[in-house]
Amino acid sequence: ILPMSLAGLAMKAMKPPLSHRAIEWTFVLHFLGMFLPGFVLPLLSKQGVNIFAISLGGVILFVTGMVFGLLASPGKVGMWMASLFFVGAGWNFGFNTGTVYLSTAYDDRDHKSTVFQFQSYHDFICFMGAGVTSISFGFVYTAAGGNIEGWKFALYINCGFIGILCFVIMLAWRNNGLGNGSCVSAPQEDGSKV
Repeated sequence: ILPMSLAGLAMKAMKPPLSHRAIEWTFVLHFLGMFLPGFVLPLLSKQGVNIFAISLGGVILFVTGMVFGLLASPGKVGMWMASLFFVGAGWNFGFNTGTVYLSTAYDDRDHKSTVFQFQSYHDFICFMGAGVTSISFGFVYTAAGGNIEGWKFALYINCGFIGILCFVIMLAWRNNGLGNGSCVSAPQEDGSKV
């Protein structure tokens, strides 16, 4: 959310600004990156690729997008397009593996309402976090001077969030054995795994 929410401002504020056509195509590629991998992830799970590998792949895609974003400058439309495409693809991998992992994080067969409460808390934290960081990164962008400088400063801060994400993934892998199963190994009613 963070790189995408500032990209339009940064592309328009550059001297010379990117054309409307370049900005439109950059966002088209971003949205393709966000949703096209959703067609590939089920194929990966059928091949037995585990949730840890897929989530790590998402981090790698996101970091790739960040690198392209840091290389972006006026006149380098391809860097902007690559940046937002890879950020979108990384988001897709992260969103999907997070959703799958969330559904396997609890095993409460007796109290189904707990499952819905757990999902509600998760969604509240995610959406509030996204809202707060989007608003605060607008201030960060402006405080760093706007245009390309503000964009890059926000990306550097985002690198810290990626570091935290990597730590959480590694901790979950270490504590819960995420590397041991496929991303579709959710518990069934009889206690078996798919």
